[in-house]
Amino acid sequence: MNIIKMNKIGFCYGVSRALDIVENQKTYQNTYLLGDLVHNKKVSKDLKNRGIIVLNGKSRIELLNEIPNNSQVIITAHGVSDEVIKKCKEKNLTIIDATCPFVTKSYNSVKEYINQNYDIIFIGKENHPETEACLGISPNVHLYKKDLPIILNSKILIAYQTTMSHYDIEQTIQEIKKQYPNAIVSKMICHQTEIRQNELINLCINLKKSSSPSKNLIIVIGDKLSNNSNKLFETTIRYNIPSIFINSVKELESYPLSNFSTIYLCSGTSSPNYLVSEIENYLKTK
Repeated sequence: MNIIKMNKIGFCYGVSRALDIVENQKTYQNTYLLGDLVHNKKVSKDLKNRGIIVLNGKSRIELLNEIPNNSQVIITAHGVSDEVIKKCKEKNLTIIDATCPFVTKSYNSVKEYINQNYDIIFIGKENHPETEACLGISPNVHLYKKDLPIILNSKILIAYQTTMSHYDIEQTIQEIKKQYPNAIVSKMICHQTEIRQNELINLCINLKKSSSPSKNLIIVIGDKLSNNSNKLFETTIRYNIPSIFINSVKELESYPLSNFSTIYLCSGTSSPNYLVSEIENYLKTK
């Protein structure tokens, strides 16, 4: 059995940076995390074991009500709105900002267009932290839904969540442009996400051309909460390539791996490197 890893696999720079920022803190006493640092249960469990209190289930602004004044608060890699930062300061919270620089850049881009009197149509998953943060920038940011809002402004920018796929974005952009043909588009897909998506698309295309495509298996490593991991798995389904979506070695134990001659490993940007190694080492014993 051949085992082939994608060129980009495991944590991306933004996730590694966020974890480094958290791990370099001198104390975790009275430290609260606004949501999951990254969308992976294994990472969240490790942070909880360190004594960090992970808050979930509400908007970021609502979660702040659960944090005592003068505590430490960690901003996740997805970032937050200026309104959340303002409330943190009002509660005298020590802010540990682990926002991915690329996400910060995308929010700043939206702010620049708003300052130029644009309305923004944002494509993103409802209740995702990036969507929440972007909608919190201004009332002029509108979440894309099937029934598009009525916007009288002739200056419209289409923006989107950094972990979306080209496939989703292009289709949705065309729908928006039917109603707003003059809308312009801001390029916001994370570079790391884009590289992984393109590499997997090229692999799927080549496997479809091979003499025995059914003898190849693609394993997508990632948490079901991770949008970019889900998009990778959706790509394999779209090309009808045998594939599975897992977040642990245990999920492989009952899978008929012997049916395949070559197994390809890819992962979302929030998948721990040690998990990739565990799965690779397990496959080498088969």
